[in-house]
Amino acid sequence: ISVALYAGGVVLQQTVGWDIWSGAGTLVVATGLYVSLGGMTAVVYTEVLQSVVLIAGGLALLWRVLQETGGLENLLASVPPSNAHLFQPADHKQYPWTGVFLGLPFTS
Repeated sequence: ISVALYAGGVVLQQTVGWDIWSGAGTLVVATGLYVSLGGMTAVVYTEVLQSVVLIAGGLALLWRVLQETGGLENLLASVPPSNAHLFQPADHKQYPWTGVFLGLPFTS
C-alpha cells in the first residue's frame, strides 16, 4: 500500500504541483471517503470496471503485437529460448522462481 500511495503522491506532484506527502494524504482521505460512503458495493463496481479495462487493454495489445510480428509463429520465433521459460532457476540473477512465488504475492 505504501508504494501505491507514494506513486500516487509522485503523480500528483508532477501533474498538480503538490508535495508528495500532501498528495499521499489526499489519496488516503479520498479512498477512505469513497469506501465509507459507497461501501463495498462501490469497491466491487470499481474492481469490475478495472478488470474490464485491463482485459480489454491486454487483448488490444496482444492484437497489435500479433499484427506487427506477423502472427503467433513469428512472435514465438523472435523470442530467445532463454526468455521463453516462465520459471527460471533459483540462482537466476534477475528472475529466480523463488522471487516469483514468494515475493510477487506481496507486491500485488
